Amino acid sequence: MISSGSKYHWRIHASSSASAAYDFSGLSIIGAGDVQLRAVTTFSDMAFSSCPTIYTNGALINNCAFSDSKLFVTSPASAANISNSTFTKTTGTDHAIEISGTAANFTLTGLSFTGYASSDGSTGNEAIYVNIASGNITISIAGGGSTPSIRTAGATVTVSNAVSVTVTVKDSKTLAPIQNARVRIITTVGSNLVISGVTDVNGVLTGSTTYVGSAVSGTVRRATAAFGTLYKVYDISGTISGSGLNITALMTSDE
Repeated sequence: MISSGSKYHWRIHASSSASAAYDFSGLSIIGAGDVQLRAVTTFSDMAFSSCPTIYTNGALINNCAFSDSKLFVTSPASAANISNSTFTKTTGTDHAIEISGTAANFTLTGLSFTGYASSDGSTGNEAIYVNIASGNITISIAGGGSTPSIRTAGATVTVSNAVSVTVTVKDSKTLAPIQNARVRIITTVGSNLVISGVTDVNGVLTGSTTYVGSAVSGTVRRATAAFGTLYKVYDISGTISGSGLNITALMTSDE
Protein backbone atom coordinates (compact mmCIF):
# COMPACT_ATOMS: atom_id res chain seq x y z
CA MET A 1 0.00 0.00 0.00
CA ILE A 2 1.19 3.49 -0.86
CA SER A 3 -0.52 6.31 1.02
CA SER A 4 0.20 9.80 2.28
CA GLY A 5 -1.58 12.54 4.17
CA SER A 6 -0.69 14.96 1.35
CA LYS A 7 -0.99 14.59 -2.41
CA TYR A 8 1.88 12.88 -4.23
CA HIS A 9 2.86 11.59 -7.68
CA TRP A 10 2.67 7.92 -8.68
CA ARG A 11 3.98 7.62 -12.21
CA ILE A 12 5.31 5.11 -14.69
CA HIS A 13 8.11 6.99 -16.40
CA ALA A 14 7.53 7.87 -20.04
CA SER A 15 10.74 6.09 -21.06
CA SER A 16 9.92 2.83 -19.25
CA SER A 17 10.56 -0.28 -21.33
CA ALA A 18 7.62 -2.36 -22.56
CA SER A 19 9.88 -5.42 -22.66
CA ALA A 20 10.53 -5.42 -18.91
CA ALA A 21 8.53 -7.57 -16.46
CA TYR A 22 6.26 -5.57 -14.17
CA ASP A 23 3.91 -6.89 -11.51
CA PHE A 24 1.83 -4.51 -9.40
CA SER A 25 -0.72 -7.13 -8.34
CA GLY A 26 -2.08 -6.48 -4.86
CA LEU A 27 -0.84 -2.89 -4.71
CA SER A 28 -3.14 -0.17 -3.37
CA ILE A 29 -2.59 3.47 -4.35
CA ILE A 30 -4.36 5.82 -1.94
CA GLY A 31 -4.64 9.60 -2.19
CA ALA A 32 -2.24 10.15 -5.08
CA GLY A 33 -2.81 13.52 -6.71
CA ASP A 34 -1.22 12.54 -10.02
CA VAL A 35 -1.22 9.00 -11.40
CA GLN A 36 0.34 8.30 -14.79
CA LEU A 37 0.14 4.78 -16.22
CA ARG A 38 1.84 3.65 -19.42
CA ALA A 39 1.22 0.95 -22.01
CA VAL A 40 4.14 -1.13 -20.75
CA THR A 41 2.17 -3.87 -18.99
CA THR A 42 -1.33 -4.88 -17.95
CA PHE A 43 -2.17 -3.24 -14.64
CA SER A 44 -4.16 -5.96 -12.89
CA ASP A 45 -5.45 -6.75 -9.40
CA MET A 46 -4.74 -3.24 -8.12
CA ALA A 47 -6.79 -0.81 -6.03
CA PHE A 48 -6.91 2.97 -6.46
CA SER A 49 -8.63 5.11 -3.84
CA SER A 50 -9.13 8.89 -3.71
CA CYS A 51 -6.99 9.50 -6.79
CA PRO A 52 -8.67 12.48 -8.54
CA THR A 53 -7.34 11.69 -12.03
CA ILE A 54 -5.56 8.60 -13.32
CA TYR A 55 -4.10 9.09 -16.80
CA THR A 56 -4.03 5.71 -18.54
CA ASN A 57 -1.94 6.72 -21.58
CA GLY A 58 -3.33 3.70 -23.45
CA ALA A 59 -2.50 1.16 -20.73
CA LEU A 60 -4.33 -2.14 -20.36
CA ILE A 61 -6.25 -2.33 -17.08
CA ASN A 62 -7.90 -5.51 -15.81
CA ASN A 63 -9.55 -6.61 -12.57
CA CYS A 64 -8.84 -3.38 -10.70
CA ALA A 65 -10.93 -1.51 -8.13
CA PHE A 66 -11.38 2.27 -8.29
CA SER A 67 -12.92 4.18 -5.40
CA ASP A 68 -13.52 7.93 -5.67
CA SER A 69 -11.05 7.95 -8.55
CA LYS A 70 -11.40 8.88 -12.22
CA LEU A 71 -9.69 7.36 -15.25
CA PHE A 72 -8.84 9.75 -18.08
CA VAL A 73 -8.40 8.21 -21.54
CA THR A 74 -7.48 9.99 -24.75
CA SER A 75 -9.61 7.90 -27.12
CA PRO A 76 -12.55 5.50 -27.18
CA ALA A 77 -10.06 2.73 -28.11
CA SER A 78 -8.19 3.39 -24.86
CA ALA A 79 -11.45 3.13 -22.92
CA ALA A 80 -11.89 -0.36 -24.38
CA ASN A 81 -8.57 -1.29 -22.71
CA ILE A 82 -10.29 -1.17 -19.30
CA SER A 83 -11.93 -4.49 -18.38
CA ASN A 84 -13.42 -6.49 -15.49
CA SER A 85 -13.05 -3.62 -13.02
CA THR A 86 -15.22 -1.87 -10.44
CA PHE A 87 -15.86 1.84 -9.96
CA THR A 88 -17.36 3.12 -6.72
CA LYS A 89 -18.31 6.69 -5.79
CA THR A 90 -18.76 7.30 -2.07
CA THR A 91 -18.22 11.04 -1.77
CA GLY A 92 -18.15 14.18 -3.88
CA THR A 93 -19.09 14.54 -7.54
CA ASP A 94 -17.07 13.23 -10.48
CA HIS A 95 -17.05 10.62 -13.20
CA ALA A 96 -15.57 7.14 -13.25
CA ILE A 97 -14.15 7.50 -16.76
CA GLU A 98 -13.60 10.58 -18.92
CA ILE A 99 -13.05 9.99 -22.64
CA SER A 100 -11.58 12.52 -25.08
CA GLY A 101 -10.42 12.21 -28.68
CA THR A 102 -12.49 11.47 -31.80
CA ALA A 103 -15.87 9.72 -31.92
CA ALA A 104 -15.67 5.95 -32.47
CA ASN A 105 -17.56 2.86 -31.34
CA PHE A 106 -16.07 0.70 -28.58
CA THR A 107 -16.87 -2.08 -26.12
CA LEU A 108 -16.66 -2.05 -22.33
CA THR A 109 -16.23 -5.52 -20.86
CA GLY A 110 -17.13 -6.47 -17.31
CA LEU A 111 -17.22 -3.00 -15.75
CA SER A 112 -19.50 -2.14 -12.82
CA PHE A 113 -20.42 1.33 -11.54
CA THR A 114 -21.79 2.06 -8.06
CA GLY A 115 -22.74 5.41 -6.53
CA TYR A 116 -22.91 7.39 -9.77
CA ALA A 117 -25.93 9.14 -11.31
CA SER A 118 -28.64 6.66 -12.21
CA SER A 119 -29.49 8.33 -15.52
CA ASP A 120 -27.83 10.28 -18.30
CA GLY A 121 -27.43 14.02 -17.73
CA SER A 122 -24.99 16.76 -16.86
CA THR A 123 -24.78 16.61 -13.08
CA GLY A 124 -21.05 15.88 -13.18
CA ASN A 125 -21.64 12.58 -11.42
CA GLU A 126 -22.44 10.40 -14.45
CA ALA A 127 -20.37 7.23 -14.67
CA ILE A 128 -18.87 8.13 -18.04
CA TYR A 129 -18.16 11.60 -19.43
CA VAL A 130 -17.74 11.50 -23.20
CA ASN A 131 -15.81 14.74 -23.62
CA ILE A 132 -16.17 14.70 -27.41
CA ALA A 133 -18.11 17.49 -29.10
CA SER A 134 -19.43 15.78 -32.23
CA GLY A 135 -20.00 12.46 -33.99
CA ASN A 136 -21.82 9.24 -33.14
CA ILE A 137 -20.60 6.70 -30.59
CA THR A 138 -22.02 3.31 -29.66
CA ILE A 139 -20.78 1.86 -26.39
CA SER A 140 -21.38 -1.89 -26.32
CA ILE A 141 -21.65 -3.45 -22.87
CA ALA A 142 -20.25 -6.98 -22.64
CA GLY A 143 -19.06 -9.49 -20.07
CA GLY A 144 -21.91 -8.93 -17.65
CA GLY A 145 -21.03 -5.29 -17.10
CA SER A 146 -23.51 -2.76 -15.71
CA THR A 147 -25.03 0.03 -17.78
CA PRO A 148 -23.24 3.35 -17.14
CA SER A 149 -24.95 6.72 -17.02
CA ILE A 150 -23.57 9.08 -19.67
CA ARG A 151 -22.67 12.74 -19.89
CA THR A 152 -21.64 14.03 -23.29
CA ALA A 153 -20.00 17.22 -24.54
CA GLY A 154 -22.07 17.03 -27.73
CA ALA A 155 -21.45 13.68 -29.39
CA THR A 156 -24.46 11.39 -29.78
CA VAL A 157 -23.85 8.40 -27.48
CA THR A 158 -25.81 5.15 -27.59
CA VAL A 159 -25.30 2.44 -24.98
CA SER A 160 -25.96 -1.08 -26.27
CA ASN A 161 -26.21 -3.90 -23.75
CA ALA A 162 -25.25 -7.39 -24.78
CA VAL A 163 -28.09 -9.90 -24.53
CA SER A 164 -28.11 -13.68 -24.53
CA VAL A 165 -28.80 -15.76 -27.64
CA THR A 166 -29.68 -19.41 -27.04
CA VAL A 167 -30.51 -22.08 -29.60
CA THR A 168 -31.81 -25.45 -28.38
CA VAL A 169 -31.84 -28.23 -30.96
CA LYS A 170 -34.04 -31.34 -30.61
CA ASP A 171 -35.28 -34.25 -32.66
CA SER A 172 -38.78 -33.36 -33.88
CA LYS A 173 -40.17 -36.83 -33.07
CA THR A 174 -38.40 -37.91 -29.89
CA LEU A 175 -37.53 -34.41 -28.54
CA ALA A 176 -34.11 -35.81 -27.66
CA PRO A 177 -31.34 -33.18 -27.67
CA ILE A 178 -29.13 -33.15 -30.76
CA GLN A 179 -25.44 -32.67 -30.08
CA ASN A 180 -22.95 -31.36 -32.68
CA ALA A 181 -25.60 -29.52 -34.69
CA ARG A 182 -23.96 -26.56 -36.40
CA VAL A 183 -25.72 -23.23 -35.81
CA ARG A 184 -25.08 -19.97 -37.64
CA ILE A 185 -27.18 -16.81 -37.23
CA ILE A 186 -26.59 -13.41 -38.85
CA THR A 187 -28.46 -10.11 -38.99
CA THR A 188 -30.65 -9.80 -42.08
CA VAL A 189 -29.30 -6.27 -42.63
CA GLY A 190 -25.54 -6.11 -42.89
CA SER A 191 -24.98 -9.85 -42.44
CA ASN A 192 -23.32 -9.29 -39.06
CA LEU A 193 -22.50 -12.53 -37.26
CA VAL A 194 -24.67 -13.06 -34.18
CA ILE A 195 -23.69 -16.59 -33.14
CA SER A 196 -21.88 -19.53 -34.70
CA GLY A 197 -20.86 -22.91 -33.33
CA VAL A 198 -22.05 -26.42 -32.47
CA THR A 199 -24.49 -27.55 -29.81
CA ASP A 200 -23.34 -29.28 -26.64
CA VAL A 201 -24.48 -32.60 -25.17
CA ASN A 202 -27.75 -30.94 -24.14
CA GLY A 203 -28.35 -29.72 -27.69
CA VAL A 204 -27.71 -26.12 -26.66
CA LEU A 205 -25.54 -23.32 -28.06
CA THR A 206 -25.43 -20.04 -26.14
CA GLY A 207 -23.73 -16.76 -26.92
CA SER A 208 -24.26 -13.02 -26.57
CA THR A 209 -24.79 -10.13 -28.95
CA THR A 210 -25.26 -6.36 -28.97
CA TYR A 211 -27.49 -6.38 -32.08
CA VAL A 212 -30.62 -5.69 -30.03
CA GLY A 213 -33.64 -4.93 -32.21
CA SER A 214 -32.12 -6.59 -35.28
CA ALA A 215 -33.98 -9.10 -37.43
CA VAL A 216 -31.90 -12.25 -37.88
CA SER A 217 -31.83 -15.37 -40.03
CA GLY A 218 -29.78 -18.52 -39.99
CA THR A 219 -29.61 -22.27 -40.22
CA VAL A 220 -29.07 -25.37 -38.12
CA ARG A 221 -27.36 -28.32 -39.83
CA ARG A 222 -26.15 -31.77 -38.94
CA ALA A 223 -24.99 -33.56 -42.06
CA THR A 224 -21.89 -35.40 -40.79
CA ALA A 225 -22.42 -39.16 -40.69
CA ALA A 226 -19.83 -39.59 -37.95
CA PHE A 227 -22.17 -37.78 -35.53
CA GLY A 228 -25.04 -40.23 -36.08
CA THR A 229 -28.46 -39.47 -37.53
CA LEU A 230 -28.47 -37.00 -40.42
CA TYR A 231 -31.00 -34.16 -40.30
CA LYS A 232 -32.60 -31.79 -42.78
CA VAL A 233 -31.54 -28.15 -42.62
CA TYR A 234 -33.59 -26.10 -40.16
CA ASP A 235 -34.11 -22.42 -41.04
CA ILE A 236 -34.08 -19.77 -38.31
CA SER A 237 -35.69 -16.34 -38.34
CA GLY A 238 -36.57 -13.89 -35.63
CA THR A 239 -35.79 -10.57 -33.96
CA ILE A 240 -33.42 -9.97 -31.05
CA SER A 241 -35.37 -8.26 -28.27
CA GLY A 242 -34.13 -6.47 -25.19
CA SER A 243 -34.29 -9.77 -23.34
CA GLY A 244 -32.33 -11.60 -26.02
CA LEU A 245 -33.31 -14.43 -28.35
CA ASN A 246 -34.29 -17.98 -27.43
CA ILE A 247 -35.03 -20.43 -30.24
CA THR A 248 -35.89 -24.12 -30.20
CA ALA A 249 -35.10 -25.90 -33.45
CA LEU A 250 -36.98 -29.16 -34.03
CA MET A 251 -35.02 -31.03 -36.67
CA THR A 252 -36.38 -33.72 -38.95
CA SER A 253 -34.39 -36.84 -39.82
CA ASP A 254 -32.99 -36.95 -43.36
CA GLU A 255 -32.60 -40.74 -43.40
